Amino acid sequence: MQKNAFPYIPVHIVLPYQKLITLIIGLGLFGQIFFSNLAYQLDISNRLIMLIMRFIIALLSVISLFGINRDKKWHEIFTPWIGSLLLFWFLYFARLLIDTQFLSVSTAIPAWELIAWGIGSSLLPCCAAYYLARKCIEIPSSDKLLKYALPLVIAAALLFSLDPGFQSIKFQLPSLNPINSGHASASLGLIGASSLMSANYSQQNHKLKLVVAVVSIALGSYLCVYSATRSAVLAFFIPFLTSFLLIKPSSTLKIPKKITYLTISTGLLVLFIYLISPPLMNKIISFTSHPHVLTRVRLIRFALNSFIENPLFGVGFDLHSQLQSLSSEWGESLYFTHNYLAESLALGGITLTIPLIVCFVRAFYNIFIHVRVQRNHLWILLLLQQSLLYVMTTGHFGDVPMFWILIGLSAGIRKPKSN
Repeated sequence: MQKNAFPYIPVHIVLPYQKLITLIIGLGLFGQIFFSNLAYQLDISNRLIMLIMRFIIALLSVISLFGINRDKKWHEIFTPWIGSLLLFWFLYFARLLIDTQFLSVSTAIPAWELIAWGIGSSLLPCCAAYYLARKCIEIPSSDKLLKYALPLVIAAALLFSLDPGFQSIKFQLPSLNPINSGHASASLGLIGASSLMSANYSQQNHKLKLVVAVVSIALGSYLCVYSATRSAVLAFFIPFLTSFLLIKPSSTLKIPKKITYLTISTGLLVLFIYLISPPLMNKIISFTSHPHVLTRVRLIRFALNSFIENPLFGVGFDLHSQLQSLSSEWGESLYFTHNYLAESLALGGITLTIPLIVCFVRAFYNIFIHVRVQRNHLWILLLLQQSLLYVMTTGHFGDVPMFWILIGLSAGIRKPKSN
């Protein structure tokens, strides 16, 4: 007879799983935009605030993991998807420790920090989201999630209006990258769009939810464009576009009408960008020649060349030093490829990349099949697409909690039982 994985954890304590998953999602997606603005107004170290916030996310994740798995057997905990996830992070950390401790390789930031961010901001929230999705009878719907998301973004916008104010050229602070603020705003807009597309507002008691959804779309799209971040705008529009086209055929909107509405929406988006954010319009017009775009292309090309040198195991964390050696030539200091796929290929070759691809493909397939039946969770599919576009244009493996939370949710969510 197999023993429970955690026999010493009391089983009589019932944890509020839906509130835990909503808190983890809310902080992971919208915590930075709010707390960075709060820290700026109070003149507090933003780094300290971010450390506290990510510690809270990690703590909530640990509480969730132990609470959910306290009465399970080991074979119930270690599913094939979790195995792929753990394999990826094991290979990543093993390569990091070998390179830094035995081969004296220098990394962009201290190895302990990469490990801390990797475990606390990525691995733990991902596992917690996965198991919570499997445990919860009802994953929070988009309108429930908006109860947390909308107040955080409104508060962030109000704080920003105090200083530096909306006369500033874009939605950024010295310690808040416009990419982060843009994607948080895009997430709010997509959750609002999901609520609008998946709910029935014909009943009188749903009118308030309709207002909340519309306000979320309006505020999210405005702040997203105001951030003047191309990747955020694309990550807002493309998921909306694909999901709008993928609505079940039984929908009252047929394909020709959908195409018409999307054409009009695209035109309105371009006009909106032109009126709200001239810097973003300039970036779009000069897309193929903009310095940041050219730098991103160079980074990806360099990473792929590094992968070709050692396709099985990659070049490891010496990639950081190699990129830094090119900083003077490229005119800016760079350590990361700002593309998860390119980074995994360069750091660990095929060996590291295969489990990462398996994790994402399985997660995407699972949530896609689920949403075709259960429209209340359309927001997960929308945000999963957004997070993929996010990590293909910026960040490193421990830097974007949103991506890991979303693939955990998407992979863990249960298929609806057929009647």
